Amino acid sequence: MTREETIRKIRHQTFRRSTLELELLLSRLTKTEALSQFTDEGLQALSEVLDLDDVELQKALLARGPAPAGTSPMLWARLLALIILKPDHD
Repeated sequence: MTREETIRKIRHQTFRRSTLELELLLSRLTKTEALSQFTDEGLQALSEVLDLDDVELQKALLARGPAPAGTSPMLWARLLALIILKPDHD
């Protein structure tokens, strides 16, 4: 899968969630500058995180706790910093 295809997949995964709250949390990822910070491998890993069950993902994000099983702690910390800790000025 090319980088552009992976980014399209991530954008699709972001807006196809079971709750509006989770979509809003993840919507910060769709900004170009956020995704441009990731390597190709990082984008693939991010896509895998977005494959997690919505309930599990939302619970983990809102708790700001440890990375879900199978998720890199470094990637998880980066994800939290991008979508929760950083204020949105748009």
